[in-house]
Amino acid sequence: MKPIKLIVFGLALAAASFCAHAYESDLHYGLTYWLATQAGFDPLQSQEIARQNELTDTGMLDAKHAIIWDLCILQDTRASLLTRALHFRAKREPPASPAERPVNSTARYAMGQSNSMIVEPHHEDPDLQSKFGQALHGWQDSFSHAGVSNTFFLCPDNWIWSHPVDKGSVFSHAADQTWMDVKKCTMAASSTYDLLLRYRAPLTLGTQPKDWKDLVAPVDAFCRASTKVQKADWFKAERVPQAEAIAKNTSLDDGGHSFFKAPRIDLRRGVPSLNAVPANVPEYEQQEPGWLPAIEMDEKLQALLMNPQTNASPQAQAYARGFLKAWLTAPPDQLPEALAPFLGKRVLSQDDELITRLRRLRLKDQGHPEAANAKSGRINPDDYVTLNGDNWTTGLIPVRGSKAEALVTDWGHEILVIAILRNAPNEVLMVVTTQDFEPKAISSLIFH
Repeated sequence: MKPIKLIVFGLALAAASFCAHAYESDLHYGLTYWLATQAGFDPLQSQEIARQNELTDTGMLDAKHAIIWDLCILQDTRASLLTRALHFRAKREPPASPAERPVNSTARYAMGQSNSMIVEPHHEDPDLQSKFGQALHGWQDSFSHAGVSNTFFLCPDNWIWSHPVDKGSVFSHAADQTWMDVKKCTMAASSTYDLLLRYRAPLTLGTQPKDWKDLVAPVDAFCRASTKVQKADWFKAERVPQAEAIAKNTSLDDGGHSFFKAPRIDLRRGVPSLNAVPANVPEYEQQEPGWLPAIEMDEKLQALLMNPQTNASPQAQAYARGFLKAWLTAPPDQLPEALAPFLGKRVLSQDDELITRLRRLRLKDQGHPEAANAKSGRINPDDYVTLNGDNWTTGLIPVRGSKAEALVTDWGHEILVIAILRNAPNEVLMVVTTQDFEPKAISSLIFH
């Protein structure tokens, strides 16, 4: 086995992103779909706009993972420019310190991509509707990302993007959750609706748009909903399809019942049913066929996004698979023993910070991370995801293109691994070890 100095395990879909998922599926997909229907778009058009909005945050690899992989690991600064275009619409582009390039929704660049889609002809074209949906994503993120990005030791300061400092930076979901800033959420919804009305202006649609004043009350209720149950109930009341699936893909507290077995969002073209539960939705996680941003990008980065390469040695692949399998199959109160062969000389206890963080990411309800801090005698196994030796890979979102359960790459004297856990799609776990597999640091990061 080659010495391993650094191991990076990134768990995020969504779309969670090292650079993308502020505001989550509830706003990017669910509310956007609903606002489109209120603006007079039919269900097929509303789905096309909303699904591409959501796809901008979803999958392995996409821009939200490309920033840690290309920028922080490979030191390729072009990933930072892509991130700015998709998720952090700052007026000033990098390189510059975060304080010199804050995100502000009033900046002309924040709405630039949306305006560029509106002035295009053929608004009835599904492909243009799809690009418009992606443009809305960046505009909506200009509200949740408003402020100054934080820095992180692994990433170059003049190029990094993250949750704003005043929202908890890289360690907080505060920017994601609409109830944390109802006023800002309402502004994002109102301005999104204005853009939808502008986009529909040249179209002849069978339904007249509603006045914004008639939408204020339901939008306020949406923004104030603080649990998955409340979000799902809102979607059901407003006849938005896939209510349980949308609510599942947020970092909110469950709020009453578990969403662990809820389906994934169906982001294929077509009209989703209010009642049908899709049995298999590969596009949600793999973004195939053909997800690409509606912007110019470097060919090398484009190739990485569409077909990530796993070039690690068989030994490195075996180590990564062994670690991930042990982590996901061990009972939650037996993680120290299960992971001991992969962590070198360090002797870990059930209450060690490393074990606590790895255990927390296996919680079925990601809204209650403090629950994982329970002492070993108080751990309820039913609260955690535990897979077996035959199905453990199903707990991970596969790498787009290669279909591997994790992205494993030899990089000099290091091995780099990115793996996304299905039930924790909004976080990135960074594990740093010495060459002897002694863990030096573990950080559970949120870099959308």
